[in-house]
Amino acid sequence: MNIQTPTTGSIGAAFEVARLFSPEKFNDAFDRMIAKIDFESEAESIQHENVEVTKQAFISFLKEMNWTVADWCFEDLLTEKSGVHEYRADGKTPNWYHEFRECLYYLSLVRGGLIKEDDIKKFGGFHAGIGMILRHDSWEDLGTDKMRMYSLLEKRIHDLTDEGEIFEFRQIAATIVEGVDLLTRQVPARDEYGRLDIKPNGKLNKVQRFGGDLNTYISHVVSNPNTALAKFIDAIEGMATRIGKNADGADMFTLDKNISYTNERRFLFGLRATDEEASDKFPNIKSAIKGLDSMLGIVLVCQETENEYRAHKNLDPVNGKAIRIRNYLYHAEKVFKYIPTAFHPVSMFLERMEIVAAKNIRARALLDCVFYPSLTKQFDIAPRTPNTPKPSVA
Repeated sequence: MNIQTPTTGSIGAAFEVARLFSPEKFNDAFDRMIAKIDFESEAESIQHENVEVTKQAFISFLKEMNWTVADWCFEDLLTEKSGVHEYRADGKTPNWYHEFRECLYYLSLVRGGLIKEDDIKKFGGFHAGIGMILRHDSWEDLGTDKMRMYSLLEKRIHDLTDEGEIFEFRQIAATIVEGVDLLTRQVPARDEYGRLDIKPNGKLNKVQRFGGDLNTYISHVVSNPNTALAKFIDAIEGMATRIGKNADGADMFTLDKNISYTNERRFLFGLRATDEEASDKFPNIKSAIKGLDSMLGIVLVCQETENEYRAHKNLDPVNGKAIRIRNYLYHAEKVFKYIPTAFHPVSMFLERMEIVAAKNIRARALLDCVFYPSLTKQFDIAPRTPNTPKPSVA
């Protein structure tokens, strides 16, 4: 199996989908799901009973849309993200929330009419797009390579009797796996016996693909509209959730790691102009790319600002200026207006900052003087930890 270069066997070819997509059916199903998971905060959303509500709401949505292969992908993801992989780095957020939040952002594009089924039909449509998002980290982080990923789906397809479904589901399954192939930047190393090479800390040693060149990697990603959208969405969720403590009480990510993370995203989505490259290839999704790029701009500015104040103790946030995000707001709000507070990127970032600010006077001043004046003025969300008074915003 060639792990260096993605295969592009059926992606881009004429894709035959048996079922017609109904915007009305989708809107009804999506709105019902959102009503069930409309929690007030991230903290509320990760309570055990609400995690189960969220899981069942998403499963019901997938079944109502007849997105059977995506439903199987979710089943496989839940299996993978159990046991030692059950939680995120904070030790309390379900690991599968990473993919679920990203599915919500993708589905919000559909709900807002920013992407249409016909525009991406030959790339598997929305059904395949959700499957790709659900499985995008499975090879890189969990060692489920593309052959294994497809075989898990093929086992279910093999049990079907309807020839039309068999043909359709095989196309979708193959397209999902090819999309994951495009999105996978590095893969777990294996020893001479094919066993995963695991570090002493339990993490996987990994091998870079694409010769380690980011430009080559992104060029592959933007060859497909679904993977291009997925990559922007992944960057947004990742940027919005870097603040916090791990299960041992230490920072989930060191300052150096956060600076490296933001610098790379600034290059990929700013200096490199990945948004323009994707929009030029697929002009029909230009509005969606613009909205995602704008939200990424907001959370990137937020994390970069937090980095700067952590790195330079001589900077007094009381004298700081409110972050400048005006140019991002219009397009970002178009994409994320359907997302509940508990899953909204800006909301999650602020809520996590509030937890830090409860014990850190500089973080408190940073929120009050630098973040809130811009963010609460523009977004109808200002999450706070329980019993924390609303900050005064000049």
